Amino acid sequence: MSGSFAFVYLPSPLTVASHLSRAHDTFIKEGGLRAIMAFPMEIYLAEKTDSSVTVKFKGTDTTLIIPIMDELNANKDVKIVRFINKHPELEDTALYVEMNKGSPIDAIKKAADSVSAYFSL
Repeated sequence: MSGSFAFVYLPSPLTVASHLSRAHDTFIKEGGLRAIMAFPMEIYLAEKTDSSVTVKFKGTDTTLIIPIMDELNANKDVKIVRFINKHPELEDTALYVEMNKGSPIDAIKKAADSVSAYFSL
């Protein structure tokens, strides 16, 4: 059997939660946040309205985003969760969240906290 695979060390969802717990102004003022981990991953706010947010990720893949999306889909206040993954060399991976009510940043933080707690000892 031939084939190849790659092992990628991804950050814990707790790292994402700690970044997303900062206020919207922090994202804007700092121009994105850089996490300290095995490889650099940048999380930045690409777009925000009253009821929706688009958060983009540099240096990650679906291994981190899919469990967070699952938690967001379980939240009754979340209207739409969308994973946007275009060509990886041309555009960053994005997570779009639209709310029926509440803050989309708070919903993402809560989902990341929940995933982190699940995988913590």
